[in-house]
Amino acid sequence: MANEIVYSGLGDLRLAEDLNRALEILVADLSTALWGHEALMYKGDLSGSASSVTKVGQIGVADRMAAVAELASPSNTAITDDSYQITVSRQALQRTLSGLAILTDSINSTQVGLWAQQMIMAAALRFVEVVAALVGGFTATVGTTTVDLDVDNVFEAQFALTNANASGQPVCLLYPQQFTDFQSSLRAETGVIQFQTPSAEMLMFGSPGYKGRWNGIDFLTSSLVPTANAGADSAGGMFVRGAIGWADATQTVQSALNNAILMARKVVVRIDEDISADTVKIVGSYYFGAAQAQDSLGVSMITDR
Repeated sequence: MANEIVYSGLGDLRLAEDLNRALEILVADLSTALWGHEALMYKGDLSGSASSVTKVGQIGVADRMAAVAELASPSNTAITDDSYQITVSRQALQRTLSGLAILTDSINSTQVGLWAQQMIMAAALRFVEVVAALVGGFTATVGTTTVDLDVDNVFEAQFALTNANASGQPVCLLYPQQFTDFQSSLRAETGVIQFQTPSAEMLMFGSPGYKGRWNGIDFLTSSLVPTANAGADSAGGMFVRGAIGWADATQTVQSALNNAILMARKVVVRIDEDISADTVKIVGSYYFGAAQAQDSLGVSMITDR
């Protein structure tokens, strides 16, 4: 037999490989539970405030009365005060698509709407990254360099907050390896204390990264927790409301004029076409800032990465 039409002989009529129509997302850490978490203090929208910096005043109210003799007058007691500042600045991400890439697309990988929606996630991850850097910068610190995080470290952090008169729901933000080290240590514990994994009621934050509650502490993880000690450790931490404050700003959107789209959480996406180069630019912008408010309301947890 001869001249059969076989697949191997159709080189000019077949592709070496077909591009599957189902576009899959590469694995990545999309833990965004910290974005707008109630443990963080929102200090307002700076739009129209005439400044990109907000100064937050603090005042002490723990002064006690003292015994005063009959017919005597009390002495004046000075006010204890302090302040911190939050600077709002632009955070942005840009994608540029060529006309040829768009018109030859068969699986919607260059769809403008897809990348516009992705800007919300990009903003959320940047928020987590900025706050995570603050969590590892508290003066009080527990843990030992290159040593795994364990149950004792978590108790030590909780004790430090109690000794500092901190109140409120403790939140623990850890690098994933720190959390699994803690879980490994917890397996060796005996007694009535157990870890409560997320249930339908406990997934109150509506986003990845929330791992559950143990001993009254909410645990969150993110790979955006920074390193410490030249990369040997992770700089996670535990804090309560009052430790960190943040602010943002609403951007003006006139979509009929500048092709802008107001997304969720004050994220704005603008689409710009360059006719000469035949490209489409998709630019997402988000204005916010965060700062440490009260150092004593947080504890850094520096342990092996």
